[in-house]
Amino acid sequence: RESSEECVISLEPPRAVTARVQNVISSFIATVSVVQSIGPVLTTLLQWLTKELLAVDMLGEKVLHSIERLVAEYEHLTSFASFAFLSSPEDSADNHLAPLLSRYVQYLQNDWTNLVASCELERMLSTTIEPSVRKMFKTVEFQSIGHLLEVCFKNRMVLENIELPPSWQNDESSDMTAFCNDTKAVRQALRDLGREVITVNGRLLPPARNLKELARLLSQTLNSRNMTLSYGSKKSR
Repeated sequence: RESSEECVISLEPPRAVTARVQNVISSFIATVSVVQSIGPVLTTLLQWLTKELLAVDMLGEKVLHSIERLVAEYEHLTSFASFAFLSSPEDSADNHLAPLLSRYVQYLQNDWTNLVASCELERMLSTTIEPSVRKMFKTVEFQSIGHLLEVCFKNRMVLENIELPPSWQNDESSDMTAFCNDTKAVRQALRDLGREVITVNGRLLPPARNLKELARLLSQTLNSRNMTLSYGSKKSR
């Protein structure tokens, strides 16, 4: 499934889920040659499976942590000497990996909405914010509100000039007109807007049900008062 398609994992029948699990197991058995390769190979297979099921290009931290836990649990189950000598790779995968994969796919089905949103957030952050800045804000331990404001002030040039890439850019279409004529893409864009709190000229923009209504709301809001941009000195609010 292409990542541009809509996630339909919640609609997949049990037979299709079982087939996906078996495909992963078959690929895993055919690829793994030594014990040391279990973790990397299984991680890669799970990442590709998850991207396909959620129809996303990039995985969020929540999904990646779930994959790490699954891989660690399987490595733990297969690390005992008795398993290495008494169980073949096929038996070990069928007895231990299959149940783990089934529970993982069920987890994706139950929480796919939040997981897709997390993946889309990761995609947006990774394409708009420099890796060094993201790492700094994720690892720094703020001592106070003043410390937080100080760090933000030092990085104000980066934070004030974050460019959000248009979500319509992809391999198949780089034309905004073509994107706007794509009803499926417009529906998805409106769903995304419905999850956001948007202010224009300091006024809250009501949710729109279709493209025409969105254009009307934007026009009304923009024409209700003059656009105001401030530079330099800060004003108290």
